[in-house]
Amino acid sequence: MTSSPGDDDWLHETIEAVVRAHGCELWETSLVGPRGNRKLRVFIDQAGGVGIDTIAQVSHALSAQLPVAGMRLDDVVLEVSSPGAERRLRGMDDYRRFVGDRVNLRYRSGDSERVIEGTLSEVEETTLTVVDAQARRHAVPVGDLLEARLAVGFGTERPRRR
Repeated sequence: MTSSPGDDDWLHETIEAVVRAHGCELWETSLVGPRGNRKLRVFIDQAGGVGIDTIAQVSHALSAQLPVAGMRLDDVVLEVSSPGAERRLRGMDDYRRFVGDRVNLRYRSGDSERVIEGTLSEVEETTLTVVDAQARRHAVPVGDLLEARLAVGFGTERPRRR
């Protein structure tokens, strides 16, 4: 990269501009690995899901645009994909966005951890409410969350796509 150490804003802005130009949302990026063997992972999403054609178009456009923006791709493998059906939820906006969908929450409960899976039925500033398969309501404090993901249930209705 030609940016100064710790300055990844230009990279994020370049990637986001390309992704948006293709009608997608930039879900997440990461640059991992040692110099000479790095991977630039770009996760994109759009209403209705992301198809392989869109992923290929975004990948091609990024491969052309990133060198123009100053990133050398000779030691970087570019990976573009969707965040997947069981994507990590990233905060209150995502919690609100996926109300009514099946989720898996891992959270602290005293000195231990618990996991609840069910339908995210309610989102408040301090609490997420999940209804499990037995129709029991579980209030999970947002401050105790360790991880929140969408969940795929086999034999159940497909998650709604946004």
